Order: sequence, then structure tokens, then C-alpha cells
Amino acid sequence: MENTLELYMRADAFFFKKILDNLPDIVFSVNKDLTILFANHKAKEKGFIEGNKCFDNKKEFHNICQNVSKCPAKEVIITGKSSDNELKVPFNGKTKYLQITSTPIIINKKTIDNVLITIKDITDKKKIQIQLEERNQIFRDLYEKTSVAIIFYQDDIIIFANPAATKITGYSKNEIVGMKFWELVDDNFQEIVKKRGRKRQEGYDPENKYEILVKRKDGKKRWVLLEGRVTTYNGKHAGLITAIDIHEEKSAKKKLQNHLNLLFILHELNKNLKLLQSKELILSETANLLSKYNDIKCFSIVLLDNNKEISDFITYGFTKDDETLFAKNLEKGLPECINALHNQNYIVLNDHHNNKTCKTCPYLNLQHGSLTFSSKIQYLNNFYGYIILNINAWDRKLEEFERIILSEISNLIASTFYRLEQSMKLSNLSEDFEKFLEENLAAICITTPKGDFIDCNQAFLNLFKYKDKNELKTINASNFYKDRKQRELFLKILKEKKTVKNIEMTYIDKEGNETIVLENAVGRFDKDGNLTHVYSFLYDITLYKNFEFQIINTEKLRSIAYFTAGIAHELNNMLTPIVTLSSYLLKNKDLPEQLKKSAKIIHESSNKSAQLINKLLEFSRESKSDIKILNIKKLINDTVPLIKSTLGENISLIIDIPSNLPAFEGDPIQMTQVILNLTANAKDAMPNGGVFQITANCKVIDEYSSLFNPELNPGAYIELSISDTGVGIAEKDLPKIFEPFYTTKKAGGGTGLGLATSYGIIKKHGGTITAESEVGKGTTFKIYLPTIMHTYNLVSDLSIQSKRDKTKKTILLVDDEDSILDSAKIILDRELYDIMTSNSYNDALIKFTSNNIELAIIDIFLYDKNGIDLAKKFLTLKPEMPIIFISGSDESKLIKEIFDKNYPFFKKPFDAKELLKVIKNLLKK
Repeated sequence: MENTLELYMRADAFFFKKILDNLPDIVFSVNKDLTILFANHKAKEKGFIEGNKCFDNKKEFHNICQNVSKCPAKEVIITGKSSDNELKVPFNGKTKYLQITSTPIIINKKTIDNVLITIKDITDKKKIQIQLEERNQIFRDLYEKTSVAIIFYQDDIIIFANPAATKITGYSKNEIVGMKFWELVDDNFQEIVKKRGRKRQEGYDPENKYEILVKRKDGKKRWVLLEGRVTTYNGKHAGLITAIDIHEEKSAKKKLQNHLNLLFILHELNKNLKLLQSKELILSETANLLSKYNDIKCFSIVLLDNNKEISDFITYGFTKDDETLFAKNLEKGLPECINALHNQNYIVLNDHHNNKTCKTCPYLNLQHGSLTFSSKIQYLNNFYGYIILNINAWDRKLEEFERIILSEISNLIASTFYRLEQSMKLSNLSEDFEKFLEENLAAICITTPKGDFIDCNQAFLNLFKYKDKNELKTINASNFYKDRKQRELFLKILKEKKTVKNIEMTYIDKEGNETIVLENAVGRFDKDGNLTHVYSFLYDITLYKNFEFQIINTEKLRSIAYFTAGIAHELNNMLTPIVTLSSYLLKNKDLPEQLKKSAKIIHESSNKSAQLINKLLEFSRESKSDIKILNIKKLINDTVPLIKSTLGENISLIIDIPSNLPAFEGDPIQMTQVILNLTANAKDAMPNGGVFQITANCKVIDEYSSLFNPELNPGAYIELSISDTGVGIAEKDLPKIFEPFYTTKKAGGGTGLGLATSYGIIKKHGGTITAESEVGKGTTFKIYLPTIMHTYNLVSDLSIQSKRDKTKKTILLVDDEDSILDSAKIILDRELYDIMTSNSYNDALIKFTSNNIELAIIDIFLYDKNGIDLAKKFLTLKPEMPIIFISGSDESKLIKEIFDKNYPFFKKPFDAKELLKVIKNLLKK
């Protein structure tokens, strides 16, 4: 190149210079110290002057020469190699792009003498290149970030897929690439997608825009709008697919259309079924309209008769084989899905293909979807059969709107059946009604206000002993009344009220006998409001009135019996010491003869009195409470449903009861009654709502505290607190609230017995109830109930352990009558027994656990609790201990029923000699 350039320059320097001057590029050469040796015309215009240093250029290219160390010419001189650089240069507020080519000029083949520099302005080219790169980036962003799925395929294989395609299909990019392009769509669309896709690979462009279902990796399906185009890749035809996810939009449209279709079907059924007069036509019209709902692929309606046997059925969408199978299965019994409707109105099976109970059902083989809706055809209490619909809902669940409309369709069918039945009944009503009136057990008659008989039924003739209706034509209706003024009053009320209901009248029959009737009457009036006819319905209540009289007398006798039982019980208690002591005196050999005679008279008279009292006791037996060991938390929790139903929705319920509270003895029914009485009072006190709170804890009453609570003996108690935020009770009323019939409620608002009853029940349980209240702030009731811990755990605290004679047998006698305790103590003390007495349940338990009791004599009925339960407690602690039961009434059978072992029983008053004999025998054992 050096020789060529030298030749050209030498041979025709002028010609070469002209060529360079006409070039559009800047061309100049420099020597090693960067002095410009040659510059073409364009170079000189830009400040590159021959003889100057190239970096002295003060014009637009001065920026590229300012840094001599990075000068392109300098680089060539150092490296000896050509360089090609692209520079970005600011100029007049704009940017220029220059391509600088530096080529070494070697003359002597060893050293670089000069450097030829060419500067080319490539700004326009560079701008085009930048624009192309920016556009490419835009296309890349569009491809990567668009929600439109883009897929390229060639030779049936997917070769490219963007992120949107992976999102719609659920496959990763690596999984999609390599798949057959039709494998991404639902089976029902694969053939058409394969056919059109292969056409594009052949260079044809078939229909390119249509909706299909994509089959995702997770098995779910989504609707997309697919568009296919022909493209070229590597010189061969290929397919380009774009797909937009339209699943939500299509589902919403389909949902709306389904709703409209169902509403149309319901509307048409409601309009058409009214006109039909047979069940067959109703079924046919229903099937016709339901078949218009695209998502219902098949259905059946099964009707049952009164015996629950299949009377008829209709199907739609079944093949002959399916219908035959369905009918065959019905012969064996109803499908399981129908049997499941026994306790509910409808049932939805979302996947009957996997349901074991559906294996023999023809719905399983229809392949129209996996959702079956079954519903009763029932109106009011009239049951007609079932409707079963198979719905094409593979991509969704049954919507609530669909369920409501389908249920309404079932109800409409049922109501139409009911209307048809009622219509048939009404058609025969006239005949049936006439027969009803004639055969009715009520005496029915039609009279005029003047008393003339228009008509009557046979029951009327029978009641008043007339042979036929002709006899009544000569009799005035007022003659039937015992007091004719009753007829006048009756007509007056009828004219005012238009009807008379349940009025008692005394009629006279043909033979003059009185008949008491309950009369209902309806008046018939003309257009001016005048009474024209009286329709009377008479019910003979003579027998019931006699029964009522007997019941009243029975209640009187029962009251007398209760009163007698109370007196007899008290008399027995009083007679017991008389009989016992007189018997004891008769055994005394040292007693003077005269006193012995007196004692004998006393003994015999008291025995005769006892026999008379026993006869009175046989007239009435006393009822007993069902005493059990109770847990207060469980008792309250078991009562919560009743409490909530009593309070209503506008009152909040708060319950705070620890689980570790001791148990107590009580009657669960009576305790529940107390809680509900207090709940009802709280509800009345909070008409605008509020808070009802129940809390409980264990409270120990020591001897000091008992001084301030005289109704509570020392011991452990359950403190049950029941409070409300109601209107409260006035201070003046608070002391009286537990009195019977005392109430602060308005007239008709209460009996005044609720709190009195509650107070009595709590006292019977050995506890007490108190009340605290403030007007406007609420009321708190506190109930104290003795715990079982009171019996067993606090004995040492009560200091009742006593030192007794260890050589004597210790007998515990329990009775609530002090006279019986005193007389028995006298007798038993003389027999060298150590006698302990107790007049209450709790006191007896304390003494029993504090002493070595070897025999117990227990009265069955104590004032505070049951003696049977006391005996059970004793036997729990000392199973083999002998027990003797006593009572004012014969309870020997009761003892045998309760205890497996035979325990001796003495009926008050009892013989002291016999009692001592039994005691000795028991203690010997």
C-alpha cells in the first residue's frame, strides 16, 4: 500500500489530491509528532491545517484531539496497527457520532512514518441504528410483558412461548417447548386446532380467530380467544398463535345467560302449568321447558304415591339403554342420593363419578358434567316425589342463584300438583259438605231470628230426642233454652259481633232433660245488615261438665289428703316418744302397779292412735325430690340453651364459672327452675337489652361469718351470682320480693310466685338466696348452696370432735323431731349404748365423719334433706355399717327397691322392746 500511494502521489499528485478533496469524509495525514502533512478540502474546512498540530484544531472536532494520550494517530504509531474507533461527540448542544479510521503509512518497510486518518460522520446511520435497537427492545418488552399468550410452532412442535403462555397453561417455558401444539387445548377442540394448525404449516391461512378451551397442567380449563397466523422460520412455514384469556368474561356472560334462561323457564312454567289439568301434562310441559336450558344435559322426575311407591317417572336426555337401566334400578328402590333427601330439601353432588353410591346410576355414564342437583317435590306438608338434574358444570360449582331457581321450579311443580288436587277436591265439595253436615257429630241447625227452624242434621235430632225434622216445624227455637232470656241475649251478641264463639248454654230436650252445650254460631245478614239466618253448631258438653265437677271434688280431696298427711306425720312424731317411753316403763319391774296400769293404758291408747294415723297416711303419700350430686358448671352449661331462648337476641349472656368448684347435692330440675325464674325476671327488667351474667365461686363461712349470716351454718358453699343490668328494684320493695304473690310488675305481668318458689327451693337444699339492687343499675341475686366439701373437708375446722367412752357401742340417731331424739336417748342410754343425736342432714354427716359410729338409726324424711341419701353417704364411707330406718309412713318397699341389702325398718310409733332387740342382733354381727 505504501508503494502504491507513493507512486500515485508522485505520478499524479494533483489528480490524487482532487480525488481526496472531493471525498465527503475528512482525510488527513500526520507524522509521528502529530504535525499535519496533508489535509483534503473537507479536513481543512474542519480546522485540520497542514503544518499545524492536529490537536490544535479549534473547530468542531477539537474535542477528539484534546487528550493526546488517547489520540487515534498516537495509538497507531505506538501499536503499529490500524484502528477503527466510534466516538460520541457533543456539538452545538447536539450529539454527533464519528467513525475514525487510523492507518499506518510505512515507507521504508520498517518504521511508521506517517498515519493516514479518515473521519466519517455516521450520526444519521447511528440514529437509525439506535431507533432499531429501541424498537427491538419495545418488541421484546411487549413479547415478555404482554398478557397475550404468544406461541410459535413448526413441524407440529412448539418452538417458542412467552411468559403469558406459561401463565395461562400452567406449564413452564421448558415444559411447553417441545409439546405438540394441540396438546394444550381441551379434548373437544383438539381436532379442529390440529387441522387448522397444520394448514398454516403448509402455507395456507384458514379461519384464524375463534374461542377454545385451554387444558391447563393442573387439569382446570380456561376459555381463550385464539388467533392463528402463518409465518416463516428458518425458511419454512410455521404457525403463530396468540391467545387472550377470556375465561372470566365468558363465564360472566354465560352466568348471566344461565340466569336469564332459568328465569325464563320459571316464568313460562308459572304461566303454563296453571292451565294444565293432569299430572301427565304437567310433567310433559316441565320436561319441555327444562330441556331448553343448555346446561341441563339430562334429568328425571320421579313421582311417588301415598305409600311411597313409585307411581310415575319421566326422563330427558337418556338413551334407551340408560332409561331402561334407570327404570330397572327404580324397581330395586330409590337411588342413594334420593334417600339422602329424607331430612333435607335438596342435595348437590359435585363429583358423583367418585361417589360409591352412584356406581349403578345412569347419570354416571352420560359424561355431561359431574354435578347433580336433586330436590324434593313438596308443597307445604304434601310430598309428591323428586326431581334429579344432571348439570354440565365441569368448570364450576352450582351457584346459589341456580339452586334457588331450581328449588323454586320444584316448588312450583309441587304447588301445581297441590292446586290440581285441591281443584279436584273442590269439585266434589258440595256433595261432601252436605254429607259432612249430615254425619257431623256436632248438632247443626239453621233458624231465623224469630225462632223458626229451617233445617238441621241428624246429630241435632239425636241430641234433643226428636224423630225427624217435621217435628221441629211446630217448635220455636226459644223453647229449647232453659231460660228464654238466654235466646234474647244470644241474638243480641250475634247481631253485634256477627259470630258467637264457645258460649255455654243450657238446652231442654224433648223429654224435659237439661243438656249443657257449647254453642258457636254464625249470622247471615242481608244487604242492609239485618240478621236473616242463624247457623248454630252445638257440642254436647254435659258429660264434660260432670267430669269437671268430679275433678273439682277430686282436687278438694287431694288438698285434704295433703293436709291430712301433714297432720298425720306430725301426730306420728308426737306419738313416737309416748309409745316408746310407755313401752319402756312397762318393762320396769320396779314400777308400782298403779303406774304400770296407767302406762299400759297410755301405751294401748297411743297404739290405737297410731293405727288410726296410719289409715290416714294410706290416704295420701308424700312426694320426694330426686336428689343427686351436681356440678354447678355442668348444671349451668346444660341450662344455657333455655337461658338464651328466654333472654332473646338483644341481651348478652356472660358465664364465668371455674371448673374446679366442689360438687353439691340437689334436685337438677328444681335448680334449673330457680335459674330460669331469675332469667325470666332479668329479661323483664331489660326490655331494651343489656347484659345477663352468671358467675360462681367457692366461699367458706366460718363461725364468725355465720354470726352475720344466721341462715348459713359454718362450712363451704357454692356462691352462685346471677346479675343483670336492668331497671333495678326500689329499696322499699327489696325486703318483700321473696314473699308469695308480691310483685313489682304491672297488672298481668307476673304472679309474684317466681322468687317465692325459688326461695323455697334453695332453702330446701340447705342454702339461702339474697338480693342486691340499685334502681337504674341492675340487680344481683346470690345463691349459697352447701357443698360436699362442707361435709368432708371442714370437719376439723368446726371443732366438733368429742372425746367419747370407747368401751360403749356408739349409735347415731338422726330425726328432725327433738321429742323422738330425747325419748330414744333415754332408752338407749339405759342399755349402756353411747348415743349421739342429730336433727339435720349436714349435722349428721359431720358427726358421722368425726366419730366411730357403729350403728345408725335414720328417719327417712328429714326437714332439710332425704334420709335415704344420708344413709348412702354413710355406706360410702363405711360399707358394712348396720342401719335402721324409721318413718311415720310405711316405706319398707322403698328401702328394698333402693338397697340390695335388707335393712330393718320401723314405722313410727314403734315398740322400744322390738327396737332394742334388733339393735342388739345387728351389733353382735
